[in-house]
Amino acid sequence: MYKALVFDIDGTIVDTHYLLNGVRDAYEELNGRPVKPEVLDLMYGSPVSATQSLLELSDRELEEFNRLFALHLPKYVQEQRIYDGIRPTMEALRAMGLILAINTSRTREGALEASQAMDWDFAGYCDYIVSCDQVEHPKPAPDSLKLLGKRAGLSMEEILFIGDTDFDSGCARNAGCDFALATWGTRLKLPADYYPKKPEELLEIVKRKA
Repeated sequence: MYKALVFDIDGTIVDTHYLLNGVRDAYEELNGRPVKPEVLDLMYGSPVSATQSLLELSDRELEEFNRLFALHLPKYVQEQRIYDGIRPTMEALRAMGLILAINTSRTREGALEASQAMDWDFAGYCDYIVSCDQVEHPKPAPDSLKLLGKRAGLSMEEILFIGDTDFDSGCARNAGCDFALATWGTRLKLPADYYPKKPEELLEIVKRKA
């Protein structure tokens, strides 16, 4: 049976696709050409440290890109929201006695900022937060889930990880734990044990596994 449900943030708890609009605008202003759609898809959910390599930027270009990104982002920040069904689902899971946790490619500071910007502080509702700056190798390496298991005293078989990107799917696969693809936040077809169409379906998954 599952004893912990672990959630990614972007594209799973919070709809933060607006970030890609900021990336698109900053890159086009910097280079005078649009960023390739497939690169934008890769960037969503990837660690911040991967930005330079994914966009093929020099150190100087990265510095200017970050400046432009910060200027463009406020145009879109009002678009972020918690996905419908996430809060009642997490509250129901907690009532069932399950551990709730976050595993994110954001830094811990970035995760807390994202949570506190919402009308519900979801990070404060979780028992554990594992971020990219707490491990040597971020997703899709298994380090983050392994660290979570160690902190919570759980085996990988007792953890269900919910995410929306190939980084998340790969992390679960490499760690040896089950994975649910958050299809409410992605159109990608990725390897997963479950394909819930809405967050509430996680409750039935957990009950069937009990």
